[in-house]
Amino acid sequence: NWKVSSEGGPDPLRFLVDSSEWRRISGEVDWTTVTNVIRPGPHLMRWQYQKDHSIARGIDAGFVDQVDFVPAPPIPEAVNAPSLAWTTSGNTPWFPEMVNTHDGIASARSGDIGDNQASVLETTVIGPGEGTFYWKVSSEGADPLIFLVDGSEAARISGDVDWTQKAFNVPGGVHVLTWRYQKDHSAA
Repeated sequence: NWKVSSEGGPDPLRFLVDSSEWRRISGEVDWTTVTNVIRPGPHLMRWQYQKDHSIARGIDAGFVDQVDFVPAPPIPEAVNAPSLAWTTSGNTPWFPEMVNTHDGIASARSGDIGDNQASVLETTVIGPGEGTFYWKVSSEGADPLIFLVDGSEAARISGDVDWTQKAFNVPGGVHVLTWRYQKDHSAA
């Protein structure tokens, strides 16, 4: 939660992660709750109020209160399948997050990738059986999230697709389930 009482633009309260600005507020902003997804690994989070040399307005101060950090569960728990072994590969691995979720608790999110790159999440199941999962994507139309069974495409989504359930059949035997988010070479 944060608030600021300041001149405005030149006197911001900033939230930084590893020296990169993620958010800023200025002027008269009452208490606001902010949620941020922090990528895996160690990070320095910093709130910085910056006063310029001119006009004084309001209290000329920034405030931060009730800082909570809730670590995301590991991927098996995030996708509600702790009995399965999960791996992630590609240019950047998938990671658990707690903001964009179907169940309101956690989900797995593809890694931040560039053009002509992919982020892959996999698990192995033993059939026969039926499975379901929820997936969503926000991407360019040419940048799909693809679901594969044993390396063969079973479904794909791209563009802006909200949480949607997908059902699939698994024949007898051992099978690899793969979710691959991939980007093409352009930004169009």
